[in-house]
Amino acid sequence: TYYSDVRVIDNKNKWVPHVLHIPLLEMSREVVTADLKFAISVSNKINTIIIVDAPQQLKNINVVIKNTSVEKFCSLSGSSDKKNWFVISDSILLHPQAAEKNTESILNIKFPQSNYSNLKLVINNHNKDPFNIVSVSTTGKAQGFLFSNFSDSLMQNPPCILLQKDSAKQSIIKIIQPKNFHFNQINIKAEGLKYYNREVDMYVANNNNSSFSNPGKFIQSFVISNNGNLLINLPLQNTNVFYLIIKNGDNPALQIKEVSTGMGYRYVTAFLEKGNNYKLILDNAKAELPNYDITKDYPTIKDSVILLATGNILAYKSSEVTEINNTNNRQWIIWAAIFVTLLVLLFFTRTMIKEVNKKKITDDHI
Repeated sequence: TYYSDVRVIDNKNKWVPHVLHIPLLEMSREVVTADLKFAISVSNKINTIIIVDAPQQLKNINVVIKNTSVEKFCSLSGSSDKKNWFVISDSILLHPQAAEKNTESILNIKFPQSNYSNLKLVINNHNKDPFNIVSVSTTGKAQGFLFSNFSDSLMQNPPCILLQKDSAKQSIIKIIQPKNFHFNQINIKAEGLKYYNREVDMYVANNNNSSFSNPGKFIQSFVISNNGNLLINLPLQNTNVFYLIIKNGDNPALQIKEVSTGMGYRYVTAFLEKGNNYKLILDNAKAELPNYDITKDYPTIKDSVILLATGNILAYKSSEVTEINNTNNRQWIIWAAIFVTLLVLLFFTRTMIKEVNKKKITDDHI
């Protein structure tokens, strides 16, 4: 999963220095907050309705309110004419968090990316006092990918097999991939209940002896809910069996209908001479990360890297495998030289012994 096995080699089986690129990690890290124009059309003990102008595509809004610890639910709709509204997300839990000012709280609302020119937020007050709303904003990245010709789409793995076991307090889902595919995202599809909010623990099988009672190595915990994003980001994994343990508490069990896996693209950047042939080799479990003197800062010119097409993936013949350490190729020569040296020493030793014996016999006769 660290790509320590990846090598670019030339016609002479020499390594060509390369840089591994992960586009999703090569984005501008500067977070920009933009204020949004808004109007409160209704605010009473029944509900609060906020109309927000959306000058660009949005996937989150932040509502700053006066300090409170009260949680409420809301729904979000979009419109292009402020007359016809269409639901984007419903039953969103509003959980106040600390804002920059110690007298204010903030409600972070995430939703599928929308290009509606107006958004409508309806907060259900349940016959209680409404929030005191101060401002509405959105956050985003200042720039996109370092290299815009890189794809940020998800590589989808083949379908998984699911086995579910429910008990009084939890549900254990065993997910089986056809092979040990890489993945750092899972997408969960659940049915059975309209409203739910469950904590989930993920485990990866350590060996072939894993089971529902021994799921393996713990990876991380996350929450799935009916109004949340069920696309979960994970540390990169490479396994064919993993488990999800859903904590049901006193609630009915969810029925997990599908769990799909996938990962973002990775790219290798290397300087290749025109007219030469190169190979990309991998899958050597004993390989260690090479120590090259180039970094991700090269090339420094944005969009100056050309993407190359690749051929079919082929099994690499054992006679062609490049050694991890080139000194291993010369070890047989060293051992041969030692062996020849020992033979020479043995020859001269025997010769000297014979000469000594002859002299001793001559001296005895005299």
